[in-house]
Amino acid sequence: MAEAGRPATRVVLVTAWSGVGKTTTGDYLGQYCGFYHHDGDNIMHKPHVPECKQPTEDLVKAFREYWFLDKPCPKDIWQPYVDMLCDQITQLRASQDTPIVVTFSVYRREVRDHLRLHLGAGLEFLKLECDVDVVVQAGFERFADFAKTKGITMEQLWEEQQLDNEGIFNFDNYKSHYISKYLQGM
Repeated sequence: MAEAGRPATRVVLVTAWSGVGKTTTGDYLGQYCGFYHHDGDNIMHKPHVPECKQPTEDLVKAFREYWFLDKPCPKDIWQPYVDMLCDQITQLRASQDTPIVVTFSVYRREVRDHLRLHLGAGLEFLKLECDVDVVVQAGFERFADFAKTKGITMEQLWEEQQLDNEGIFNFDNYKSHYISKYLQGM
């Protein structure tokens, strides 16, 4: 981490639900407050890199099959991704004189504890909060954009994703689905 006698570089880990503004906050702190912004999702954006593929798939599994259902997840599923992120942060600490802001969805206590254990002094957490209706509306807009990129209607996407068992497509059913699927357990 830090050289002997030098305090550990400050790391602020910004966390929140998807769509709340983690990246925007990191960009702001980088632009106006002198932080170096590191996107904790960067590993996920490299599925073509063999050493990133499995940790990413496993982290997605941790969210979908465990954490979104408010169930504990075995460490061997989520830890490889988090360890890669810790290694990146440690390298940044060695090369940066400025504080670092990391944006990443760290919902679960066991993951935060793991980060504290491996990153030690100088690590702080900042959790952004947002009204659930605002988060759901943002998800609804992303759903609409995704349907548009596929060249289909939102109703067709709803059926394609086999969500029609949750009722006809409308905002209320989308909201119920989104809360139960993505916000429960968080």
